[in-house]
Amino acid sequence: MAVVEVITSAILQPLFEKLASASFLKFASKKEKEIDSELKKWELRLLEIRAVLTDAEEKQITNQAVKLWLNNLRDLAYDVQDVLEEFENEAWSQTYNYKRRKSKLGKNLIPTCFSAGIDKMGWSKLEEITSRLQEIVAEKDLLDLSKWSLSRFNERLPTTSLMLEKPRVYGREKDKEALSSANNFRYVMHDLISELAQFVSGEVCFHLGDKLENSPSRAKVRHSSFTRRRYDISQRFEVFYEMKSLRTFLPLPIFSPPYNHLTSKVLHDLVPNLKRLAVLSLAGYCLVELPSSICALKHLRYLNLSYTEIEVLPESLCEVFRLQTLRLRGCKKLIKLPVGIDNLINMQNLDIGGTESLQEMPPQIGNLTNLHTLPKFIMGKGLGIRELMKLSHLQGQLNITGLHNVVDVQDTELAILKEKRGLSELSLEWIRNVNAFQSEARELQLLNLLEPHQNLQKLSIMSYGGTTFPSWLGDRSFTNMVCLQFCGCHKITSLPSLGQLPLLRDLSIKGMDRVTAVGAEFLGVGSSVKAFPSLEGLIIEDMLNWKQWSWSNGLNQEEGGEFPNLRELTIINCPMLSGKLPSCLKSVKKLSICNCPQLVALPDLPCLRELIVEGCSEAILKHMPVISSLTTLKVGSITGLVCLHRDFLQALVALQDLEIENCNDLMYLWQDGTDLHEIASMKHLEFKKSLVELEKFGDLEQLASGLQFLSSLRNLKIDHCPKLVSFPGGLPYTLQHLEISRCDSLKSIPDGMVIMMNGCKSSQCLLEELLISWCPSLKSIPRVMLPITLKSLAISWCKNLENLYGGIVYDGSDRRELSCLEHLTIEGLPLLPFPAFEFPGSLKTLEIGYCTTQSLESLCDLSHLTELEISGCSMLESFPEMGLITPNLISLSIWKCENLRSLPDHMDCLVFLKELSVYHCRSLVSFSEGGLPPNLIEFEIRYCENVTASMSDWGLHTLIFLKRLVIECTSPCKNMVSFPDDEGQLLPTSLTSLYILSLEGLKSISKGLKCLMSLEILMISDCPKLCFLPKEGFPATLGSLHIEFCPLVKKKCLRNKGYYWSVIALIPHVII
Repeated sequence: MAVVEVITSAILQPLFEKLASASFLKFASKKEKEIDSELKKWELRLLEIRAVLTDAEEKQITNQAVKLWLNNLRDLAYDVQDVLEEFENEAWSQTYNYKRRKSKLGKNLIPTCFSAGIDKMGWSKLEEITSRLQEIVAEKDLLDLSKWSLSRFNERLPTTSLMLEKPRVYGREKDKEALSSANNFRYVMHDLISELAQFVSGEVCFHLGDKLENSPSRAKVRHSSFTRRRYDISQRFEVFYEMKSLRTFLPLPIFSPPYNHLTSKVLHDLVPNLKRLAVLSLAGYCLVELPSSICALKHLRYLNLSYTEIEVLPESLCEVFRLQTLRLRGCKKLIKLPVGIDNLINMQNLDIGGTESLQEMPPQIGNLTNLHTLPKFIMGKGLGIRELMKLSHLQGQLNITGLHNVVDVQDTELAILKEKRGLSELSLEWIRNVNAFQSEARELQLLNLLEPHQNLQKLSIMSYGGTTFPSWLGDRSFTNMVCLQFCGCHKITSLPSLGQLPLLRDLSIKGMDRVTAVGAEFLGVGSSVKAFPSLEGLIIEDMLNWKQWSWSNGLNQEEGGEFPNLRELTIINCPMLSGKLPSCLKSVKKLSICNCPQLVALPDLPCLRELIVEGCSEAILKHMPVISSLTTLKVGSITGLVCLHRDFLQALVALQDLEIENCNDLMYLWQDGTDLHEIASMKHLEFKKSLVELEKFGDLEQLASGLQFLSSLRNLKIDHCPKLVSFPGGLPYTLQHLEISRCDSLKSIPDGMVIMMNGCKSSQCLLEELLISWCPSLKSIPRVMLPITLKSLAISWCKNLENLYGGIVYDGSDRRELSCLEHLTIEGLPLLPFPAFEFPGSLKTLEIGYCTTQSLESLCDLSHLTELEISGCSMLESFPEMGLITPNLISLSIWKCENLRSLPDHMDCLVFLKELSVYHCRSLVSFSEGGLPPNLIEFEIRYCENVTASMSDWGLHTLIFLKRLVIECTSPCKNMVSFPDDEGQLLPTSLTSLYILSLEGLKSISKGLKCLMSLEILMISDCPKLCFLPKEGFPATLGSLHIEFCPLVKKKCLRNKGYYWSVIALIPHVII
């Protein structure tokens, strides 16, 4: 932003506007002549200054003196605005105090004089400004700045201004007249956030990043931002104490989930001292309270507390009279607003969307007549809807809840929703089940009187208790209506006439239990316009008594032309709906029908691409018309479905994805003789729970023949088919992904997996991923069964598998040439012996779990391996004598190997290893010969209770890159009385996260912890004897302290009264 614009907006407009305002004139009435004289001096000097501003802006680039003059003028501009606001704040404060005293002492209280404050507080400041203006004018003359005419200045101003025009202020009409008559300038307000992003002056704007650069002074900084961290410690904000004139305090990003933590020192100490703040954002921090000292911020216009954990706002907030925007969106724990919030007469935006625990609005909320934004209005008991009536300028979204609390229906005549032209979204909500006891006629009268303006775009009606809707609903005059939603209107007997809404795009109808038929009344007949001309999405759900959907034109024929643009139709849980859907659905591309067991037929759907049928009768598929455009078919829980019929399948010439789930009557996929060449385009085939019990029905013992002819099939998933035995005919060679799970009777993998499958060469096979799990009858995978194209193989929990490894490689000599395998998982195969030969050298990740191997000699020369996980191998005792020849290993995890006595030797050679985890290795005695990997970043060791090496011998202090350390129930640490050592020599100073868990002998956290100058997270858990924390305190970098199941020290950490509270109070995130 150009300096000229800062000066123009900060001095000229606010100066004349504020001095002409009724509140300020009343405040200064006893000094009218003196002030008038002073203002004339100001006006003359300001006119002189304004005339040369444009020339000064151009010359500052090459003339340092002019630049300095503009900087001084800019500082004066800010100070002028601050002084005038102080006067105005004092006037508002005295008015507020007078109102409070009057409410307590009675109506006859005589108001105090506003003039006393100007003598004691303000006169010297006015004189100081006059003097500074004189100096600025004198310096101007010395700089030989040229004057621009007023017309030239006004022509230029709009092209360079980056400020937004202030929204119009309504109410207080007399004050507004005084403002407008005082001058001819437009009143504009800083968009401070935009200014912060665009302002180029280093003295005025400051951004705190990860590194703080040295600077002689930041006293002139007005706007600041900082990159928020997960834990913002007090040390980061020391620099802000220099910024006495700071106006903007803004963490970035502005919108952030509530996972960030801020030290309490910022709220309780720093912020109250930044008395010039106009913009304060604390959004996204896990704050539980706002201190009452917030009232010290008399200049505050914008306060963002969105997505915090605040429950109650202090009443002192109601003394921040200049506040225009208060954002509380997503404060799910907020239970109430301040009672006196109606005193904030400048409030324009009160965002309380997503405040689930907020149950009522404060009394007199209607006094906030300048409100433009109020997403939610709660009709609590005792709060009349008259308060909503006063808010005549609401815009955007409005959700009115608790309408069952409206006592006098006639009150709604005053709500005048119809006159709120700025509303685009409206939600009317009653409490579910309460309306069962309400008068149906009264409910209709209430909804009728809540008719909105015809500019409305979205309308939701929830739990309405009437039997019919008012006539305004569906009126074609609502030309902007694009979305309608009805939910839980259980007493409605017929749908409203909505077909003539010209722009209606989405319609959702749920829970109208008493509707039995949908006919011509739904279309809104009687017009030449086609019904629902713009509707694209229709959802009908939980219509428990709906039986029929049809309409006739008098000739007993269904009309055409309705729903010309309908793309998606969803019908869910309409158990009585029978017969056939209407034929006017020709444009539908996605159709979902769920739990409609009596629906037996579908109409012609020439554009349908995706069909989902669940919980319906088999007849709906049996009588389905030809749908040549269908690409996706999902079938689930279809009663009586034995197979997919030949005629139906052969009509699906474009089918690409087929999913069948939980069809318990399914015996085979399709009838023998079905020509599957017709659906050769299929790419994805999936079965889930598609088998029934043997004693009741036939079993899906084998997939139908012909599967190999699906030449476009890429993905096949078979899940929970316990009687599936085989795949006759094999599988298509184009298959890339095959997953088989929970097939209890499967004895062999598909014949099509053979290298020379169906006459195709091995190079033609495309299979890249094979996953087989929970197939207890599978005993072997023959030597030449797996194709060489495999990149990922996972065999898990096939408890009777005896032979696998012959299928991975063909022999030990040419394994590199014959394998592309990169990811291998072997888990839960107790009968499987480990191979004597080596694994494929192409492996990048290897997981071995719950196998009976005693050694890992086959882990040799895996130069590409980056991740290795070994778990549940209870018989494993050692690693190869030469260690792990895996030079590129990044992650190593060893879990539940109870007989393992040592980690691999020569781990110091694994220079790329970053993560090492060792869990539940109770026989582990020593670490690697040569020490731990030198470049570890994370090290976890848990429940290794027999390690004999002292902690100093672990060599942790040499791991200069170690960031995260977890020690849990591991010798010798678990018997240590104090941890770490007092000198801080055991642990590396690079640590950022330290977890001390289940050390039963630990009594004290020593002062050596303070040597960890990078520590950000400290967790101490299940240390029952722990009694002492370091009295010297924790590292200044600590952002999170979590202590649990340590009863002795917990008592000493109680808020505000525990012995250690002063030690931990400033840590941003504390859980005790």
